[in-house]
Amino acid sequence: MKIENVLAGCPGIAEAAVKTLKKGGQDILAAWIVPEEQGELDLLQVRKYLNASLCEWEISKAVFLWKSFRKVKRY
Repeated sequence: MKIENVLAGCPGIAEAAVKTLKKGGQDILAAWIVPEEQGELDLLQVRKYLNASLCEWEISKAVFLWKSFRKVKRY
């Protein structure tokens, strides 16, 4: 949750989700990001923001940009 909160607080990001994925037999941290509607998201600035806010192991190694997250109702 901490990493998602930091990502969501980054300028230019509207929503974020983080999960571990398997890549080459190792776990890596991946982030799914929904940019704010106005303008382009500068991934270099996002990386600088994360470097200043998180430990190295908390920074996602893979980033996926999405237009939106689908909201699912849970019963």
